Parts: sequence; C-alpha cells; structure tokens
Amino acid sequence: MKKIVLTVLLLFLVIACSKGSKGANTPHDAVKNMYTSIINGNGGDFYDSLSKQSADNMEKMFKGMFTFVLQMSKNSGKSDEETKKMEELNNYSGREFFVKLFAQPDVAKSMKEKSGKFEIIDSKIDGDKATVKTKTNDQEEDIEVIKENGYWKVNLNFEKNK
Repeated sequence: MKKIVLTVLLLFLVIACSKGSKGANTPHDAVKNMYTSIINGNGGDFYDSLSKQSADNMEKMFKGMFTFVLQMSKNSGKSDEETKKMEELNNYSGREFFVKLFAQPDVAKSMKEKSGKFEIIDSKIDGDKATVKTKTNDQEEDIEVIKENGYWKVNLNFEKNK
C-alpha cells in the first residue's frame, strides 16, 4: 500500500513540475510559439515562450511604465479606468501578470494590429544557444533563443536595443 501511495505521489510531483517547465523542443518552435501567442493574445503562452530573464525584465519594464503613469495620475488628481487597470496589474507577477496583461482588450487589439506577415527564414544552433532569423512584413530580425531547463526559450535582449 505504501508503494502505491509513494508511486502516485511521485507521479503527481512529476506532472506538477513538468507543467511549470513549458517550452519548445526546437529554437524554431520557440520563436513560432512566441509569435503565435502574440497573434492569439495568449499571455500564458507568451510567458512560457520566454526565458526566465526575459520574462522578468519585460514584467519590470511594464510595471515601471505603470508606476510612472499611476504617479502622474495621482499627481493630477485624476483616475480613469485605464489607470485602475494598471494598478490592478501591478498586483500580479510572473505568468499570471502576462495572462492578465494580454486579457486587456486594448493590449490584444494592439498586438494583432502590430503583427504582420511572419516567417522564419533560418536558424543556427550553437550548443545551448541559437539564433533564429525571422521576417515580419519586410523587416528581418535575428532572435536569440536559449535552452533553459531542457526547453528552448526566446531570450529577448533588452540591452541590444539601447
């Protein structure tokens, strides 16, 4: 009886841990999953496609903008529906933050409007790092992808854009 209980508990633990480690099996799939999640307005899948560092940096960036807007709103004495949404979003973190962010109608609409014809041109793997060359509309871009916990994740480099 103890063996059965231990086996069931171990199986449950393995399933629970694997749910937190979503990702892609190839760099190509990681980038495709990220793009598809943006088009579909799926914040959970978007979060799952990103490296831990990228997700953390992006969340900090959004929350920094929200904090600035909230402070401006507070200073002006005005509060509207948008600032209330930002204030609420600041209470979430991690995957839940992205799920709630993408659930905002304006965010989903904006994502769809800004996305265009997308294709993957090439990918090069070098150990646990890869570069996936994409083309959106007529603009080419190299996207860095890294292997994290056995899965390929998009590693957005915010430093490169400065």
